[in-house]
Amino acid sequence: MTKKQILEAIERHCNTECNLDGDVCCNVSCELHPSKIDKIKRNKSKLLKAIREHCLECCGGVPRSVSACNSSKTCALWPFRMGQEIEGIQFHVDINPEDDIENVIF
Repeated sequence: MTKKQILEAIERHCNTECNLDGDVCCNVSCELHPSKIDKIKRNKSKLLKAIREHCLECCGGVPRSVSACNSSKTCALWPFRMGQEIEGIQFHVDINPEDDIENVIF
């Protein structure tokens, strides 16, 4: 996985699941807030750690819930949820046909 893939997944997540659609994020406490991502976007391990923290928050702070997460078809961050690279992972994310992203496959 590349930094570009990770950053694209973060952008898709924010635009679809957080319903931003280009709006400015006002949740400054979010690990994926643009001000935080801008500071770490050149460091893949820090990006993965930020996603892991976001997933932990989403799962109520329960690490087991993150690993058991079954949102592979709806969450763009799913393959990165463990905070580390997973080689050879492939999944499909359901994208709204009105979105400009086509055939999202990792």
